[in-house]
Amino acid sequence: MRKLHTISLIAVLALLLVALTVTAGAQDDMTLPEYTGGPAELRMGWWGNDDRAERTLAVIALFEEAYPDITVIGEPNGGAGDHFQILDTQLAANNAPDIIQFGGNWPDYTQYLEPFNDYLGAQLMIDTPETFDQAALIPATDADGNIYAISLGTNTLVLAYNKTV
Repeated sequence: MRKLHTISLIAVLALLLVALTVTAGAQDDMTLPEYTGGPAELRMGWWGNDDRAERTLAVIALFEEAYPDITVIGEPNGGAGDHFQILDTQLAANNAPDIIQFGGNWPDYTQYLEPFNDYLGAQLMIDTPETFDQAALIPATDADGNIYAISLGTNTLVLAYNKTV
């Protein structure tokens, strides 16, 4: 299957999603990098309920406001099971979105992904502790040190039990 041809645009979008989040609470002098690639369109696929779709589309709108030459087409795909069934079909048809939401199953898709390593410190401002929590990159790093994703959030795993049962 083809590698995603728009990896530099994906890197820019990923950076900006992070940058928009970071700048919300950061110093006023932090500026977004300039995009000079000309008009572009990216597709972004994710899973989740209507609330997640609304929030994701709101972030996309902020991104497009900051980068008017880049249009992001949102493709919400229902629940995680639906999302990955749709994604697998899109990959088989060589028609996958440019930006994809993954969970812990991202290693199953590395053959289709381009690592972000070459973009760290250049287009992705997540290479220093001052701009991004480095621990967030560990779960998206393979055994060879290739970084394939940027976390959009975290969860806590909990095991609860009733001792009296």
